[in-house]
Amino acid sequence: MLLYALGCYAQSTVTYKVDQNNGLPSSRIYGMMTDRHGYLWLSTPKGVVKYNGYDFKVFGQAQGLPSDDIWYTCEDSLGRIWISTISTEIGYIRNDKYTAAIHAEEGQLFYPKSMRSFGDGIAFVSPVTRDGRPDYRLFAVQGDKSFSFIPKDFGITRSYINEKKEYIAVRNDTVYKMLPGVDRVKVTPIRTFDKDEIKRTIEARSILLFKHYFISYEYKGRRVWFLDIEGKDRLQYVDTFLAPNDMIMYAYDMGDYFYICGAHNIYKLDGTLKVVKVIAANNLTGNRGLDNSAPFLLMENDFWGVCLGTGSGLYLNKLAENKFVAWNGEGLYDSKPVGCINDSVCYRWSNSRNLLIEKKGNALKYYKLDDVVDVKRIIPYDRNRSLLVDEHNVYWIRNDDKKTVNYFSSEIFAKKNFYSQRLIYPINAVAMSDSSLFGVFRGDKRFNRFAVGDSTSLPESIMRYRYDDLVYDSLRKAFWVYNRYKVTYFDPAKNNMYSVNKNILSMLGIGNVENIIVDNKYGNLLLKANDDVWLVDLANMRCRKLFGGYRLGDAYLYLYKSTVTVVGRFGVLFSRVEGSGIVSKPVLFENVKCSNYTNVLDAEISDNKIWLSTDKGFYTTDVPDSEVFTKAYGSIKDRYRFVISYGDSTYGNPKGSQVLISQDDMRIGLDIIHPMGYGKIKYQYKISGENTGWVPLNGTELPLHGLRHSREYAISIIAYDDIWRSRPATIRVYVQPYWWQTQGMTASFIICGTLLLAIIGIGISYVTQHIVTKRNARKNFFMELELKGIYSQINPHFIFNTLGTSLYYIKINKTKEAYNHITKFSRLLRTYISSSRNKMITIGDEVQNLKDYIELQQDRFINRFDYNIEVEETIGASTEKIPSLLIQPFVENAINHGLLNKSSKGNLLISFTQPHYGQIVCKVEDDGVGRMAANQLRESSSIRHQSFGNQLIQDLIHIYNTYENVKIRVEYIDKDLPDTGTIVNIYINKLTKNT
Repeated sequence: MLLYALGCYAQSTVTYKVDQNNGLPSSRIYGMMTDRHGYLWLSTPKGVVKYNGYDFKVFGQAQGLPSDDIWYTCEDSLGRIWISTISTEIGYIRNDKYTAAIHAEEGQLFYPKSMRSFGDGIAFVSPVTRDGRPDYRLFAVQGDKSFSFIPKDFGITRSYINEKKEYIAVRNDTVYKMLPGVDRVKVTPIRTFDKDEIKRTIEARSILLFKHYFISYEYKGRRVWFLDIEGKDRLQYVDTFLAPNDMIMYAYDMGDYFYICGAHNIYKLDGTLKVVKVIAANNLTGNRGLDNSAPFLLMENDFWGVCLGTGSGLYLNKLAENKFVAWNGEGLYDSKPVGCINDSVCYRWSNSRNLLIEKKGNALKYYKLDDVVDVKRIIPYDRNRSLLVDEHNVYWIRNDDKKTVNYFSSEIFAKKNFYSQRLIYPINAVAMSDSSLFGVFRGDKRFNRFAVGDSTSLPESIMRYRYDDLVYDSLRKAFWVYNRYKVTYFDPAKNNMYSVNKNILSMLGIGNVENIIVDNKYGNLLLKANDDVWLVDLANMRCRKLFGGYRLGDAYLYLYKSTVTVVGRFGVLFSRVEGSGIVSKPVLFENVKCSNYTNVLDAEISDNKIWLSTDKGFYTTDVPDSEVFTKAYGSIKDRYRFVISYGDSTYGNPKGSQVLISQDDMRIGLDIIHPMGYGKIKYQYKISGENTGWVPLNGTELPLHGLRHSREYAISIIAYDDIWRSRPATIRVYVQPYWWQTQGMTASFIICGTLLLAIIGIGISYVTQHIVTKRNARKNFFMELELKGIYSQINPHFIFNTLGTSLYYIKINKTKEAYNHITKFSRLLRTYISSSRNKMITIGDEVQNLKDYIELQQDRFINRFDYNIEVEETIGASTEKIPSLLIQPFVENAINHGLLNKSSKGNLLISFTQPHYGQIVCKVEDDGVGRMAANQLRESSSIRHQSFGNQLIQDLIHIYNTYENVKIRVEYIDKDLPDTGTIVNIYINKLTKNT
């Protein structure tokens, strides 16, 4: 007999409704199921719907289905979703594509009943017409094969498939079990019934098979009959388990339970037909009105919670208690919280009404404040007064009568004539005493100290940086001031400060600091930055992220009695601070799919309650006590599933899965199933070894173009919506090679290609060796001729410039000077002769040659200039080589055209540096008259001498750049007035040692 048991759900559950207004093609739900991946499938009169918590994908006739009117769905072990509908065919959906599997005989239609999965296929019963009379036929699909059968000469009245996958048929007054074989059907009688039992059950319009019971009921009545087809009990009926005002609308089985849906309640029966739970439909709909003429369909699911399908939509119910209580908020419209002076007294400011509102619980008082324009904050100071920060000034406000006094107009400031120095537009301020105040003001946004003493009466800017806000650390008696990219600690007693800049914050993963709260009990810091909240353990110099599974960009951060509280559109998150760097597991009061509100405008905490002002009115919720944090139900759980698809394969739990992809299709589809999801789902990904940061994905297809074949890649994926963010999920992707890219084929190609190239190479080498040798010999011959021709011009050129000096010393009987001069000259001549044979010279030898040449010129032009030659220590002067005679013409020009035309004594500087390996830079710098003045002097002179220097330089550079592995570039720099002279930089690139 049916026993009555009452198990109603809590009255305040969190419910979300889905109907035609937010994505369904029809509000009437015929059937529900979840597949292996977690998708929710809904059968409606306008198609079957695949729902992931965000989007509805509808399949109907437009997508190839034979009908839009879908009764229910069934999934087999291959992941195929079979469609039950009245039509000429039965088919399935796989990877979002419909395929027809069974076609009805001509003139017949399928009316599928009792459809159940059988391994890699399904079976169902459908009525048919045979020899002009109605009958039933069993249809089945196993893999890709389908079959059907009807026992010969066997008129079937009713036909079912039970949960044991057995075919149960009724003929006349007997129930049979039929097991189809390869060649025949085995028919076994089970039980025979009398006429009254047949009339009440078998012949009833509403009859179902559940376990080993036939169950029938009165539609819109109160009676239920059942027959035990395997036992000895006779026909039984009950009418006592229904509520007094209820009537039966619909019945069905789902899993191990049988559900009877009344007009107001749903009755859940176990396998022995005992009522184990009665569920009030209004509790699952948020007390919304229902169409009682439409049946209810209840599905209890660990992932989706409790789903109620009705004639007016789908209700998703997680059976979580709705912690938010609506509050009228009368008198608080157009106001904002500005602070609390204790646990029970909070203040709000109405700018439009120019009112300060004192709130004690639900009790409100209103005050008009003289001179106050726009209250920003009220900070408690002592029992009698608080500090009020206004848009334009800072005031003392008395806690009892709310009288205000300008902070800077007090007697102590008046004596120092301080009031005239008042700064306007404060951001925040903290009073240390009547004569000492710290604050940040909008004018310069610097951290200022206002103090009256013997030596100062003016505001002092403590730091030159601009800050957005400050917070007082009463535990350390110090301040924390901050902007988006910098946090600074200031100890006023020691006048010490320490800063953490943007680079360090970025290394910690913290960006764009928005708010700082000091934990004055344990000494921790709480930082709100971008989408995250961070707990900084200052004692151990560690930081950790709190509430990592939620996006907290628009949320508000509070610390109330050691409970970290974050308020946002997701609801309210809590975590209890239990020590230095120690917090409890988080607790969530969930605003499921923004069912209570969409945006939080502001919030405040007092009397162990959170008061929320939202876009849909005011709400309150309690701050949980310490015991709540130890209970399992209060912890945040992962309520989502990653799904990836590639080709004909779908991976419902891709973490660690390996996906084999072809080079012809380098895209992977991504999806998230999240019953509590809200907004639009987005993705970021990171490929190991390919990039360093997270890459935002535009769409739901992950492009993998550019990945190399025959390699495995680890790809990390993060999904997020408007309020939630997943942990990274990693999949492994292997790019399959084409047949010719396999290791075996590649090795064969390499061997064959190597042999072929070797044969061709030998032939080409033999043919071209003779030609190349002749060309190189010819090139070297012409180069030697060109260099010797240039050197033949250089040698007479130098000789011409120095012989006059030697003759001058002999003429005035300075034998020693003449001897030294001739020695230097002869050494220089020997270098010229050597340079005719050797194209390169070490830097050490070149420095000696330059010294000899310059000193010869100094002997000739006494006291006209000084010189200095510098060689960078990193240069190997004895091994590093440069082209011969390249530098000397630049030095000659500096002396003859720059320094000798100067009226005063000049200076010549020559330096050799090596900016990087492979490059030598020689700088020749003089402070002479400069190139422009030298040209003007030469043009105006009546006696003109032919100069070979510039032409020699051009010829030398051309030959080396053309024929040698040396690239030379020259840069001329004219000094800007008042400096005079010229700088010549000679860049010698691609040097090779011991050339």
